[in-house]
Amino acid sequence: MASGIQQQALLSKKAERPPTVVDFGLGKIPHRRGHHVWLITLLLSIVLSVLYVVWLITDAKKAEEKSKQENQTCIVEPPVKASSLIYEEISLFFIAMVATIVTIYITRFIQFIVERVIYFKTRYDQSWKKLALSTLVIKNWGDLAGFVFLLISSIILVVFFTSDVDDDTKKTINVVLGAVGLTQFFTILMKLNDQTTAQLSDVLESEHFNIATGMAWNFFTGYIELCLTKSDDHSNLKKTLQKAGLENYMASTKLVLLVPIDCIVKGLLDDHNIKAVAKVRSRKCNRAGVKDRVYWQTIYQITSTEDGNNRYYYCCCEYVTPIDTFYQMKEKKIVNDDHFTDQIKLFVKVLSRVLDEHIKKNEDCVRLLTFDPLQLHSVSHMMVDALKKMEGDGLKSFDSEQDFPEPTDMIKEEYQLIP
Repeated sequence: MASGIQQQALLSKKAERPPTVVDFGLGKIPHRRGHHVWLITLLLSIVLSVLYVVWLITDAKKAEEKSKQENQTCIVEPPVKASSLIYEEISLFFIAMVATIVTIYITRFIQFIVERVIYFKTRYDQSWKKLALSTLVIKNWGDLAGFVFLLISSIILVVFFTSDVDDDTKKTINVVLGAVGLTQFFTILMKLNDQTTAQLSDVLESEHFNIATGMAWNFFTGYIELCLTKSDDHSNLKKTLQKAGLENYMASTKLVLLVPIDCIVKGLLDDHNIKAVAKVRSRKCNRAGVKDRVYWQTIYQITSTEDGNNRYYYCCCEYVTPIDTFYQMKEKKIVNDDHFTDQIKLFVKVLSRVLDEHIKKNEDCVRLLTFDPLQLHSVSHMMVDALKKMEGDGLKSFDSEQDFPEPTDMIKEEYQLIP
């Protein structure tokens, strides 16, 4: 009973956590493609298999009836049985499957040979294990099922060919094997089996090989986690704001990270109603060989006209730096336009999930503000709306510009006014 109550409490706390992403035009972030195509293909295969079996039985019965009628009118060979015809058709189907699977394994073996000859030293460090894992090893249950099917079918074919089978049947089997095998080879040569963009994207997303996932994790571990949550040396953004006595000025103590969908990142927030007033140091540490690396965040004043009067809001905000990399990759034609927006949305999805999973509720310290610049009236208007959504009734604002306190000697290395 107690454990059930605790579980309900945890679920309610999780439900109370505000959304990490505040959206103003990015649009709906797609889910990972998953196995929808595979499931639809499976259902279609089942339907077609049932129809195929029904057709086989119906056609075999018609052939049997026709054979009986012919046998009654003249002396011919013994009538054909429906069961024999069904067995023959199913056998040919399995033989065609064997030819297809054999062709696939032959192409894999060819790839194994090519990789061994050309890339064995440069890509695999002369490791046969790495080479086999990349080219031959079974990676999913489909590969395993195909291998088992091939093994059993091969044994059956060997037994079949060594038994007393008439030449016409053997000839039919050879024709089917050859035709299906050659068809599969030509299919591979014409690249009809190549993955589509959607299929390739599905593999990259499921295996976390895409650009967006790497950038999201790099930004989290190399910046957000370092500056906003880790406090082993008693230094992070929230602690610096408290130490400098700035909490009472801030509309929000969270760091607002801007993600424009066009990925154009400017040096400062470009809006006549926004100006930088101070900067605070959230972190100073030895990192990656750099002694005393310093991380600063900028406090902006946002002016909003409400009911004919100006209101002033203060918060720390900045662009998400990795999106500039997306923009540069697009400009240099490394990422094409078709993939560009998908990668941005995936970046936001992965980063928001990482934030939700790895930042504790009591350390809720960051918001992603996604927007389409072409749909905005102004950045300042959007940011005020976002702050209202973030903070609700607890939002702090002022009816006049605030003079921030001068930094004392104790805090001057962590807090500086911007003239």
